[in-house]
Amino acid sequence: LGMVRERPLFGIGPDTFRLRYGYWMGYERFDPHIHTNNQVIEFLVGSGIIGLGGFLLFSATLAVQVWQLLKSQTGRMWHWHFGLALLLAIWYIHGMVDSFWQFTPTYILFWLLVSLAIVPAKLAK
Repeated sequence: LGMVRERPLFGIGPDTFRLRYGYWMGYERFDPHIHTNNQVIEFLVGSGIIGLGGFLLFSATLAVQVWQLLKSQTGRMWHWHFGLALLLAIWYIHGMVDSFWQFTPTYILFWLLVSLAIVPAKLAK
């Protein structure tokens, strides 16, 4: 909360929590590899209220689009989109107990999942 109070609008910078938490805890020596273990808190601390708001807006838009896609699908494609929606849901649930989007392979995988879940519906229109 101290880091959020320091810079509430724009945060202290992406992936900076792990470098500054020791200072806030009063430690002289600390492990700079420890993250917030919560994606929402990581966004709030790293990019402030504005960054968290953008993340939540994107997430809500993604959820609505995937839900609409699931409702409109029938036959074989429904199972494909249901599986992708389930993977995205698991991704977000995992984000509540871990902060893992700072690593290139994981965020590339996230955007691939988003593309696979959304693009077929856009092409069908």
